[in-house]
Amino acid sequence: MGQKTLISLLLGVMLAVPLSGAQAEEPNEPVSGSYQVLQGEILDVEMEEGESEGAIYHIRDLESSQTDRFYADAQRTTVQIGSSIAKVTEVLGGSTGTMIYRRVPEHPMPELIYVKVNQSLVRDTSS
Repeated sequence: MGQKTLISLLLGVMLAVPLSGAQAEEPNEPVSGSYQVLQGEILDVEMEEGESEGAIYHIRDLESSQTDRFYADAQRTTVQIGSSIAKVTEVLGGSTGTMIYRRVPEHPMPELIYVKVNQSLVRDTSS
């Protein structure tokens, strides 16, 4: 057997066999504080009571069709509609977009970090 054939055979075996333990290292649950991305439809936006001006978004994941509640902090969550920035309370149900969120121990629900609205329904707050 030639040297090139032996090297090709070894490379083929190395690529075909998964590294030992590589799959065992991945957690079943997202790591606390790690960022996740989803494409979703915002079904409803609940205004939070008090001075926080935050909101709770009910979002349906377009890939899995699962619905979950996400917290949007008025100071920490960025909502982008087109080229402008909106308040977390200005988005209406029915809007779709890309959401970046994370799960943190201090919140009972995932916290939205960034919302990029693709199809926009926006609450008029000018009056």
